[in-house]
Amino acid sequence: MVLGLCVSADGQHERALPELEAALRVNPSFALAHTIYGWALARAGRFDDAVVETQTALRLSPADTFLSFYEFFHGFTLLVSGRFEDALPYLRRGIVAFPNVPTHFALSSDTEIYEIRRHPVLRRLKREPAGEPPPDPAGDSCAP
Repeated sequence: MVLGLCVSADGQHERALPELEAALRVNPSFALAHTIYGWALARAGRFDDAVVETQTALRLSPADTFLSFYEFFHGFTLLVSGRFEDALPYLRRGIVAFPNVPTHFALSSDTEIYEIRRHPVLRRLKREPAGEPPPDPAGDSCAP
């Protein structure tokens, strides 16, 4: 598992996946390995598979001392798979557990901004008097 983690962290995600799969063959109930595998799958662009793996970690070990770690990475995989509303509670729990990790705040903030921008009621509240939404300085990169 550690080899797969290191290889994926080096950007070689496709090379990491067989290492992580081997770790899970040895111990299919290893929640941490499912989380790391999900992270590597997400980084390899296999988002739906990543969500399944991180969800498996949560199911396997709901009282684990690493639970906040599992929740954060499950939020990450939900985020990259485009499931912003589902991701937000998991990312928020990651902030509570790891308040000194700036990445957790960034992912949560990005998700909240996206949700506000796409929510129909909130979009109406933010319209300018002419009835048009205010210009978006970032362009339409987050448009639904």
